[in-house]
Amino acid sequence: MSTLGQKPATRHVSTEKQTITGNGGTSYTLQQSVSQASDIEVFVNNTRQEPAVAYNASGTTLTMTGAVNSSDSFYVIFQGKAIQTAGLPVDAAITASTMTLSETLSVTGATTLTGGVSGNPAFSGNVTVGGTLVNTGLITASAGVAIGGTGSANTLDDYEEGTFTPTYAGQSTAGTYNYGSQLGTYTKVGRTVTITATMSAIQTVTAGVGTANIKGLPFSVNSTHGGFGSVVLEYFDIDNNTNSLACEAVAGTTFIRFWETVDSAANSVLDVTDKTNNSADIFVTITYQTS
Repeated sequence: MSTLGQKPATRHVSTEKQTITGNGGTSYTLQQSVSQASDIEVFVNNTRQEPAVAYNASGTTLTMTGAVNSSDSFYVIFQGKAIQTAGLPVDAAITASTMTLSETLSVTGATTLTGGVSGNPAFSGNVTVGGTLVNTGLITASAGVAIGGTGSANTLDDYEEGTFTPTYAGQSTAGTYNYGSQLGTYTKVGRTVTITATMSAIQTVTAGVGTANIKGLPFSVNSTHGGFGSVVLEYFDIDNNTNSLACEAVAGTTFIRFWETVDSAANSVLDVTDKTNNSADIFVTITYQTS
């Protein structure tokens, strides 16, 4: 049977005999400490003596009521001498200070953790769970989580959620704009970033020049792979609103630019001068790769 804690000896309890040579007196030394007279059996000339009447015992001192001579057969039987104590009693709680594992811990049943696995208890080997692992606390994996393999391609080493402030600008000349509201949110899983950006009640102070951009992305776009997404514009004059639009996370930058996707000049960029209303709105969703 498997054990938890300090490994016990082959035998937990054994009895032991001590032969004593009488000295004509009443006081003798025991080889094993006891707590009371009934912990031992005392024999004089093969006759068992009555505890607390014919003798008393405490610690390693045996005191006889009558004197024992050297010619007498005199011996003691210890009722139950413990030769090994377990490190952890079966009903004791396992705490951080009493459990350190240097080898593999294998669990074939369900394991429930109400706290985290970190620091103490110290796991310097592998923790293998063959059943269901249920954790109601926080799991911190500073080196990442390997899924389906142990290589770098299988390791998720980053997850992040947050906000950023998107701004509308021209690529050649940024221009100056006031906003009723600006809100950008992002979710980053590994190298993949998904953002949503909303800018409402945009009012032109100084018009920008060139390709229309959304700036302020929370992570730079991969230098070789950009990304495309969708954009909704309100109160923009784009060829009488007959064209559909897309947005592109431009490789190697931290901005998005707009594209007209149906036009006599297909994939032509949208210029900031196409905004003709002084209270326009922009809604963008896009997924791209970062470095």
